[in-house]
Amino acid sequence: MLVVEMLIYMGEYEEALKRKCLRDQEIWDARQPLYKTVIQVLLGHDKDAEEYWNEFQKIRNRFQLPDCFHDVLDHSVARDFDEFKETVNFLKKEIEDARKKPK
Repeated sequence: MLVVEMLIYMGEYEEALKRKCLRDQEIWDARQPLYKTVIQVLLGHDKDAEEYWNEFQKIRNRFQLPDCFHDVLDHSVARDFDEFKETVNFLKKEIEDARKKPK
């Protein structure tokens, strides 16, 4: 999963999507659909992204957190797909800007 995240930050979205960990049925945590959502948004595939977002939300909702954490998390996690997509598109701009800078 770390390689997937690194490839995303490098702007190698298609390469990140090819990683085995995103297809592995043995891995079953929220990162898999979350990273798939991010990649699909970055590639402009909103329909696929929203499907993965819904899968991510189902897994995330299985975790029961104490009430004291809900206020904290509400400010740090996107509440809906459109808000999440906006955040990912901001990330995309940052990645593109970083890739344009001379080394």
